[in-house]
Amino acid sequence: YKHDTEELITKANTDELTGLHNRRYFYDFIKEKQGSPLTLLYMDLDHFKEVNDGYGHARGDDVLKKTAEYITAIFPEGTAARLGGDE
Repeated sequence: YKHDTEELITKANTDELTGLHNRRYFYDFIKEKQGSPLTLLYMDLDHFKEVNDGYGHARGDDVLKKTAEYITAIFPEGTAARLGGDE
């Protein structure tokens, strides 16, 4: 059962589309780091609605997935999370 529990915890803390951590994980992570030095980089994709509207949601999903890949490649030691639609 340990493997099943770990898998459920991972799924509960992972954004299904991008594979990044999700909002729940992020807030737990921040709470755990409270009082410790921390650098936070917050990104928002400008004009993302226009991508979805102009090219379709499948293309918008591709943009989010590729952005997640870039972030994890640039910050391999960091903790990356998707907080919302394009954040």
